[in-house]
Amino acid sequence: MDIALPFPEQRLFFTTGRNEGVGLEAIDRLNLRPAILARYRDLNRLRYDFPLVLVSDGVEAGTIRSLSSVIDEVLAEIAPRGLEGERLRKHVLRLEREIRTMTAEGMRGLLSELWTMAASKLASSDDPSAKEVLAHIAGKLKLDGEVVDCEPSMIARVCEHLWRAAQQRKATAFLALVERLVVRLSDILRAAFIHSEAGQRPDALRASLGGSHRRAFDFDVMSKLVTRNVSKDELSASRRMRLERTLAVLNSQRFFDDPRLRNGADAKDVFDFRFDDCAAAAEAFRARLTALTAVVKAIAIAELEAAGRYVENQHDAFFEHFDAGSLSADDLGLFPDYFVWVASGRTGASANTGLMDVLSAGLPVKVLVETTDLVEEGAVGTGHFAFGVRSTRLANTATGLGGVFVVQATSAHLCALRERIERAFAHRGPALLSIYVGTERFSSALPPYLGTAAAMESRAFPAFTYDPYAGDNQAARFSLEDNPQPEADWPVDTLEYADEN
Repeated sequence: MDIALPFPEQRLFFTTGRNEGVGLEAIDRLNLRPAILARYRDLNRLRYDFPLVLVSDGVEAGTIRSLSSVIDEVLAEIAPRGLEGERLRKHVLRLEREIRTMTAEGMRGLLSELWTMAASKLASSDDPSAKEVLAHIAGKLKLDGEVVDCEPSMIARVCEHLWRAAQQRKATAFLALVERLVVRLSDILRAAFIHSEAGQRPDALRASLGGSHRRAFDFDVMSKLVTRNVSKDELSASRRMRLERTLAVLNSQRFFDDPRLRNGADAKDVFDFRFDDCAAAAEAFRARLTALTAVVKAIAIAELEAAGRYVENQHDAFFEHFDAGSLSADDLGLFPDYFVWVASGRTGASANTGLMDVLSAGLPVKVLVETTDLVEEGAVGTGHFAFGVRSTRLANTATGLGGVFVVQATSAHLCALRERIERAFAHRGPALLSIYVGTERFSSALPPYLGTAAAMESRAFPAFTYDPYAGDNQAARFSLEDNPQPEADWPVDTLEYADEN
């Protein structure tokens, strides 16, 4: 007769994550790893997505690239096919492995710097030309940037890098719009001044004519000739006041650093959009809403004035009542998004309990949440994000809020999902990135890359993307395509092993 065990070990571990206690033998200190991962014991000898290059210059600035893809691109350009290029390919692939080893040991720097260091290490008496060859190839690199490995601290750096690139694109478009409007309004004021009585005075005429020709004219006589029948001011008092007030608002905006008005010393006057908790980001958005509304109003007035279509008896009443309730999604889309990084140790902080409120309110906030434990408790009142919602279920909950772009992934798959993350930061509206960064519980047995990749492949933390505007139904908006064997309930792999024979 079979006797039921008081603690079925496998079921207990699967449902609770407990791996020691009555009926369970602790394995944390045995430095074990799954047998199926044995072939990946030395990641430095493999070519895979890491390390990453955070591209900071060149045509691809603001993107991320895997080191392997950069190396492949260089080899495709410089190494001829066949035996002729084999020696060159071996040199470059050895350098790639050396850079991968250096980053795994904690060394950081720009790709160009690590390339030079690796080239020096590969130089030998047997092949003294290796360093010169690799140094020459470095000149063929079309990009540069910081090199980072798969580790918990990498997540925020990658996401912030992509977020800043998205904000730079916004800044370029916004400042081009504002500069065009400022020039147009300034031209209107300048033309009115030139044709006014003040603009026809001798001093004004002398200032308007540059070079050596000034001595050829008698500006006092000229002023008497041109000021006949000239009005004191071409512009009405109300229009002049409106133009000057609009220019003042556009020139003093603090949402983007305007090189026309500021230098490095004054850059601190620009608003900061990076925060460590949701409550602070929401408070900053509300505190700046009046200033944002004023800039939107100024842009609208400037566009009407520049086109000569401002009609006072129609538009004055409209703009008199223009407030935050008049803003549209397109208006908010002109301005920077707020980036909130909820680090793994702060997911239970009281300042983040309003995360769901921030997302559901449609604020222009991009939230990065780092998850470390796949089996954490989620009881009511424990300080989690929203009424007991565990961070491993946070992304699923956010998809039901409407208008929120959601990405769930592990740190091992950031490179594979980079285009989707870029789309999240370009999304006009809130976005949530829920990223599993691994746990220290098994860090001694598995490197972070394998640990987080296993979480995705085992379905413990599957990757998915939810784009609320991708289509008319859930099937079009929801994507699971980056998971291994998505058509199967569970992924199936082959375990190769050697027996006594």
